[in-house]
Amino acid sequence: MAAVASMMRTDMRYCQIHGQAKMPGAGSQMVGRAFTTALLLTANVAQAEAAVLDGIRTLESGDVSDEKLSVAAMMAAIAPRNDGVWQGNGFEDASSILPPELAPVLKLPLNLRKCFVLRVLMSTPRERCAGLLHLDVNELDQNICLAAQALALIVKVTGRKLSAPTKGKGPRCSEPESNPLPAHAN
Repeated sequence: MAAVASMMRTDMRYCQIHGQAKMPGAGSQMVGRAFTTALLLTANVAQAEAAVLDGIRTLESGDVSDEKLSVAAMMAAIAPRNDGVWQGNGFEDASSILPPELAPVLKLPLNLRKCFVLRVLMSTPRERCAGLLHLDVNELDQNICLAAQALALIVKVTGRKLSAPTKGKGPRCSEPESNPLPAHAN
């Protein structure tokens, strides 16, 4: 219920910002995808909503597409904030909103989650992803491998299965270590 209310507020805010009576065409689905991306990155409903609204504000009025809104929301979700929206955890609300196959992603440490969501789930090119996260490409690759290993462990423990990404190729991972989450990844 919180997700529906949050997405409705986001849809209404989109209309206010762009001076429209209702969302254009598949706009509600577009906002929903951007919201899901932001939710995976932030693991917090309020943060995801704020990121989508910030993304909407950055777009030109007539120049809105699914991809542009998702990228704008993603950029807002990974940017540091100082407006108080980031207070509180919200993890339980976030995990209940997502499809069950994506909920385990929220259990990843923030640095690994950002790498995994941007590079694997959003298919962001390797160099661009590394630049956005202020990492070198080798560190990005290592974090993605650690994220994949950690997700395998999470899935094993929780019994939830992840869906395979449908587009893009992720980096190759080495064999898992005995402890997939080293101390610096937590």
